[in-house]
Amino acid sequence: MKIEDRVKEVFGTVCPLPKDCDRRLELKSLGLDSLDMVDLVQNLEEEFDIKIDDKIAPKWQILGEIFDYVQTNAKQES
Repeated sequence: MKIEDRVKEVFGTVCPLPKDCDRRLELKSLGLDSLDMVDLVQNLEEEFDIKIDDKIAPKWQILGEIFDYVQTNAKQES
């Protein structure tokens, strides 16, 4: 499964995503609050075995920024 699909799956545990969403989806349009973001970060860290700095996640404005961060920081699977 592609990283983008896995991120969307993890995201869905916190907040449902529109079926036709893409990289340009603005996170603010989803109405996430700070607790939702904490849940999302924890779920992403667990799914991808990464550590997300507390200063990074609040800067995410679009879904593509999350994809890019995870792609860059996730351990490569063999």
